[in-house]
Amino acid sequence: MFKLFKKNKPKVSLVIIIYNKEDYIEECLDSIVSQKIEKEIICVDDCSTDRTNEILKSYTKKYPEIKIVRNYENCGTILSRYNGLKKCTGEYAYLVDGDDKLMPDTLATLYDIAVERKCDILEFSMIASSKKSFELRKFGDYHGNLLEYFADKKIKNTLANKLISKKVYKKTIPLLNPDVKHDNFSEAIFYSYHFLSNASSLSQVDIKGYYYYDDRGMTTNSNNIERLNHFCNFYITYNELCCVYGESKELFYWKNIVCNQAIDVFLKLNKKDQDKYRFELKKLMTEEEIDFLINEKLNVEE
Repeated sequence: MFKLFKKNKPKVSLVIIIYNKEDYIEECLDSIVSQKIEKEIICVDDCSTDRTNEILKSYTKKYPEIKIVRNYENCGTILSRYNGLKKCTGEYAYLVDGDDKLMPDTLATLYDIAVERKCDILEFSMIASSKKSFELRKFGDYHGNLLEYFADKKIKNTLANKLISKKVYKKTIPLLNPDVKHDNFSEAIFYSYHFLSNASSLSQVDIKGYYYYDDRGMTTNSNNIERLNHFCNFYITYNELCCVYGESKELFYWKNIVCNQAIDVFLKLNKKDQDKYRFELKKLMTEEEIDFLINEKLNVEE
């Protein structure tokens, strides 16, 4: 009589979003498959037009824990994360970008700490390829309304330095509307707000678990008009979060930050482009808010 052996459930589900990353995806995957922990690797290909999908298929032949989800159309990062999260079965989810990598032999340690502390979210440090620091300066354990700590900047507005418990990501998935077309810029605030709203505990640990190549992103080549567009399209994300959770001082805080960023970029445009693109600002704020922020920044410069 044959015994049926159940396959071990993954401890961590890694969701990697990928669009035209043929130059980087092997480095990313190699850093993940080498982690000594039961895992599933969900690669969401957002309709790449280069060799990315071919490379992914070659990895699935060698590593059965890798699954490919290919979007039916180019959806952007928020919907791609959603498509990946729906496939997760792990005790924790970990969101990864296809042009970054994990630090060697860190995932099992991070998982063990998360389980030991029984936290909904475990946050850790990142290393960046530039001088910009993503390391946590202070470490704490937070309980209750995590959004307050988020607005106080005690919790970082990044996704790749967090393990998200199954309880949290399973609660979050039904709240996401796949019909809303968000701007990629909104991703970190969007998911951080959702995850923190559905968690009651977050713990921080002094471990560098992720290497972020901040010189590989598309935003480095965007001009000021494109950047203005990104900031102003935050109104879509803001409105959806308000619909789900209601307006709050924490959400208004993030909107205020984005409004200030939009005005900063707007003031860098020449007069002709300011006249042409002022309507973009009206998506995010009222005429009175626009005039107030412009005057405030001009007065500071004087």
